[in-house]
Order: sequence, then structure tokens, then C-alpha cells
Amino acid sequence: MFRIQNKNSSPLPIQNGVPQGDVFSVPLFLIAINDITKNVYFPITQRLFDDDYNISIRSSHPNGAHRLLQKTLNKISTWASKNGFRFSSLKTYLVIFKRRNPIPSLEPLFLQNFQISLRDSAKLLSILFDQKLTCTPPPYQKS
Repeated sequence: MFRIQNKNSSPLPIQNGVPQGDVFSVPLFLIAINDITKNVYFPITQRLFDDDYNISIRSSHPNGAHRLLQKTLNKISTWASKNGFRFSSLKTYLVIFKRRNPIPSLEPLFLQNFQISLRDSAKLLSILFDQKLTCTPPPYQKS
């Protein structure tokens, strides 16, 4: 709300974000999300490409890796709340890659108060990786 002389405007909610399709939307979004990387420490690795962000850990100790992931997810959740970001529960998932032995039973992981779903494959830059780390490249398209 603002005031000019003796007149007050009607209150309007303040929205976070940038206008869709605006020429400045992409660079402003990238500047805004770039700080997310300050919440992740070794041995967890991270990849930020446009609006896709993923973290991973390689470990032979699933329970320790799970604790580190949850600790990192907590930091990311705090960062997101502070900076006005919300993660999609539909687009956020966990894949446990393991070549041998069965996948261990672990407690669920949480991000921004939602449980992260467990899937059997992940798509990274159009390549589909399954739990055994076999990958399916994108179909060839004639130009």
C-alpha cells in the first residue's frame, strides 16, 4: 500500500518471481538461484543447469549418506524459504543408484516439509539413468 497526499491505495499482495516470457526473466532467475550452491559441501556434489538443480552423493555407507543428504536438504529448505523459492514436490525425487546388492530400506527424505518420492530412474539432460546406472540416450532425430 502507498500514500499520496491524503489518499491511500488499496493493499496488494507482493509476489516473488519474475514475469514469464520477459526478456530479463531468465538472467534474473539465474542470478537469484545461483546462491543455492553455497549450501552444499563435499562429499555431496551438485549440478545447476538453468532451472534444474540436483545434488548427489557417492558412498558405500547408505545410512551416513542419507544423514548428509537430509542435512543438506534442510539447509536448502532454509535458503529457499529465506529467498522466496518453492520446490515442486512433483519434480523433486530421489533415485538410489546401485549396481549390486538390493537397495537398502531408508527413512524418507524431506524438502520444504514435503516427502521426497523414490523413483527407479532419473532423467538428466535428456538421458535416462536407471538404478543400475545403465542409460538410455535420447532418440535420434533427423534434422
